[in-house]
Amino acid sequence: MILRKAVMEIWLKKRIDYQLEYFVNNKKQIVSELSRNSNNNSDWEPEQFIDQYRERLTTLKEIELDQFPSLPFVIINSRVTLYQPTKNDTMGITICFPEEENVEFGLYSYLSPFGKKLLLKEVGAVIYGEINNESREVTIENIEYSSSY
Repeated sequence: MILRKAVMEIWLKKRIDYQLEYFVNNKKQIVSELSRNSNNNSDWEPEQFIDQYRERLTTLKEIELDQFPSLPFVIINSRVTLYQPTKNDTMGITICFPEEENVEFGLYSYLSPFGKKLLLKEVGAVIYGEINNESREVTIENIEYSSSY
């Protein structure tokens, strides 16, 4: 178990490096995608959002994750457990890159309206949004790093 955790932490740091590089190399395209919708569903303007995301990733890479695979906030490759109070039920989704999106399997692009709302949020955050064409209120119950879908 300890070896598996160590391997997963190394993999997480490599994925963070990949994401940092991805956001540098694709910043103009990502800003364009985020700007396409006038209601960008995030707390920041697109460029500010990207800078904030990269800053938080850098911080995540440098801290000791005592509760790994639990993460302190939602990033791409997070498996997020959401509590739905109106249904008294939970659902799990994974935030992914656009080319990996498959809503039927719970894979939501970070560029999707719901994915944008979840990025950088912490456990306990209440999110209002549309999931599978249904307006919902959900609370983030758990965030874990997902090495695979």
